[in-house]
Amino acid sequence: MAWVVSDLPNAVPRNVGRSLKKELCSGVGVVQLPGNSPALLRNSSNVFATMHSMRTMREVRKVLRLASWDIQEKFRVAISQRRAEVSKAEAQEKLADAAIEWLTQTAARSAAIQSEVACAL
Repeated sequence: MAWVVSDLPNAVPRNVGRSLKKELCSGVGVVQLPGNSPALLRNSSNVFATMHSMRTMREVRKVLRLASWDIQEKFRVAISQRRAEVSKAEAQEKLADAAIEWLTQTAARSAAIQSEVACAL
């Protein structure tokens, strides 16, 4: 470990360090992303802070997009469950209507048979 620390000045030449510092301070080598505003980078005195805030904004948008997708998905699942419950209740209602119809017909036939038996006696 001591060798790495003592060899650091030789590992990174001074002019590379100077050019890196110049790029970081001026923003010359900064990659322009779709969300970055060139005016924001030009007018910024601290390019690192600006780039860091832009990266943070992208991450926040991503997290919020995922959260909104999760809420939409939960809502979609709840709606589909309600739709299934409604269709099940409608099917039960149809069966109940058919049962009422059959019971009405059976009661009418029973009354007719009962009146025939009463007349025959």
